[in-house]
Amino acid sequence: MKVTLVGVKNIEAFETNDGKTVDGVKLFIAYSDENTYGNVAESKYIDRKVFNDFGIALDVLVDHIGEFIDCEFNPKQKIVGITL
Repeated sequence: MKVTLVGVKNIEAFETNDGKTVDGVKLFIAYSDENTYGNVAESKYIDRKVFNDFGIALDVLVDHIGEFIDCEFNPKQKIVGITL
């Protein structure tokens, strides 16, 4: 799915109150939807291990802010692939 990359937030590893470790990247994206006037805007969290499997350096992704990128989603609407 073609989306506009609006922003990227690097989330440094930290431990939650229940002992889980959070480490990843949050993407802020926008895309058109036939049931929406304008665009839908949302954020998507990607676990660091999954993001690293994409083979895209964070600074390279940041260079594409404001551009269209291709995101592949699984049935739960989690990002499982990115093509610049």
